[in-house]
Amino acid sequence: MTDTAFVGSLQYRWKSSRQTILSDARLNGYIDSMSNLLNEAQQRHFTRWPILGQYVWPNPNPIPTSYAAELSTLKDWLRNRLNWIDGNLPDAGACADFANMTENLRFAVYPNPIGNHSEITVTAKLEQQITLRVVDATGRFVQQQTQTVPPGTTKIKLNSASWGSGVFMVEVRNRNQEGGIVKVIR
Repeated sequence: MTDTAFVGSLQYRWKSSRQTILSDARLNGYIDSMSNLLNEAQQRHFTRWPILGQYVWPNPNPIPTSYAAELSTLKDWLRNRLNWIDGNLPDAGACADFANMTENLRFAVYPNPIGNHSEITVTAKLEQQITLRVVDATGRFVQQQTQTVPPGTTKIKLNSASWGSGVFMVEVRNRNQEGGIVKVIR
């Protein structure tokens, strides 16, 4: 967790998954659809093994006494676990929460090393004009552009196919010279 690139990628993947495949609504919908599919099987199961309402390690307390209560307990446990992960992942890297930003402008280049195409993720607290410059190791500008970014996160595509190979400096600054420089390899 001391590798900022890893933490940023982890945070990005977790947040994108929580909005899609790991969202509370999606998981609850999946559990509901499976419960309908397994309704007959669960009746046979609890007839053959009458353990409903009985403690079977590692049952939670209170012990559910019906199939519907089992499903509700599963949903509650899953929701609590995902909320715990939400609150305990380090808030760092390019995908850190916008509300916790202390600076007006933050950016990251992904992936690094870059191929023919990569992108810059710019996070801004307020609408502002930024200047993007890419400089090669000899000091030659290989890309330069100015654009206005809205509050929140903006992705800017880098077409690095014509850059050649080597080390490049990607600089993103606003009018107040906030921002910075990141070294990338192609």
